[in-house]
Amino acid sequence: MSVPVIVRAHYYSPDSKKRSFYSSASPNDYMTYIDKGIDAGRGADRDYMEYMGNPDKSTGVFDCKGILDNTQRKGLRKQLREAKGNIWDLVISLDGSIGKERLCSYEQAYSLLTDVLPKLFRRMNFSIDNIVWYAGLHTNTDNRHVHVSFFEKEATFYNQARKEYRYRKGRISPEYISLLKADVEEHLFSDKEETKIRRKRAIEEIKDMSVSFDDPRFPLFLQKEVRALMEEIPMKGRHSYASLPISIQKHADSIVFSLLSNSVNGLELLNHLSSMREKEKQYAEKYSIKNPGYKSDQILKDVYRRIGNDVIGKIIAVRAEAMKELEGIRNDCLRRKKELSKIRFLTSKIKALTDEEERANEEYMERLKKQVEKEILMEKGIIDVDGKTNEPEKE
Repeated sequence: MSVPVIVRAHYYSPDSKKRSFYSSASPNDYMTYIDKGIDAGRGADRDYMEYMGNPDKSTGVFDCKGILDNTQRKGLRKQLREAKGNIWDLVISLDGSIGKERLCSYEQAYSLLTDVLPKLFRRMNFSIDNIVWYAGLHTNTDNRHVHVSFFEKEATFYNQARKEYRYRKGRISPEYISLLKADVEEHLFSDKEETKIRRKRAIEEIKDMSVSFDDPRFPLFLQKEVRALMEEIPMKGRHSYASLPISIQKHADSIVFSLLSNSVNGLELLNHLSSMREKEKQYAEKYSIKNPGYKSDQILKDVYRRIGNDVIGKIIAVRAEAMKELEGIRNDCLRRKKELSKIRFLTSKIKALTDEEERANEEYMERLKKQVEKEILMEKGIIDVDGKTNEPEKE
């Protein structure tokens, strides 16, 4: 997939008119703009107020190690003021629809820059250890964009004529800019980033489904799982998917699998992770890797945890709302008896399963699994939409 990537590059030498803005020698410097959105060129006070009114417009200043605190920013400003070489300014901007999905958080911006910047620095013949860079993501326009500034700590380019080391010249060649654009696009659509996007889409779609456990469309098999969760999750304490025993987690897992299988993005994620695991398995077999830890399994486990937390939270909320009228009972034994009675009443609203219904629900889960398997085979081109095998044409 091709995506418009725009890169603007400037440099400011020690005698440049705008040097003070980028070297933090002026009150409203470039770091402040990256952090809060102050633009000295168009009225700092006005621009600052616009950003302060919407904190989501800027993710804050970060470097190769993460978000900078006040002490770290102070130290960086000191380095900028003492820098003797050029200070570069890069802006990497993405098309609106792509940027809003793939460059909308600090985590995404950090992942991008820690991947592509070292490649740029190597092309420019920099020593990575001799470069200081900082950046910030801005979301104040339809096109998401990252501001980056970097400089050399020491002069490392040897001048044969003068027999001395010098700082690099400022111009970045168009070839390096084009390669940077290619690196950005390659990163955005890498398997790693694609998996993150698919996971995000699936989780957001399921959370937007607003599942109601007494909805007649909610499968009876899952109503049984809801009943089990409502009865088995302890009444006291704070609970999450990870904090509960595996015996309780498995009930949430059944619900999560059904939600994933019955959502567009969820089914796509399951297909993607299945294909990913197959590749990982082939790699492990090829290189005789014993007990490989499949990344696809870790991602799926994380998805189950995230959606499972949402499911468990809703069940606890429903149960807690029904228990409010029992809060005034001081006798522990009596309150517990009433709580059990209330739980039985709540779960009785979920239709009890007969043996025949149990078999029907097992068939339902089996159909879901076959649906996922069919989608995977179709994606690989092994079968067509009617389930027929795609045989290669005979010569």
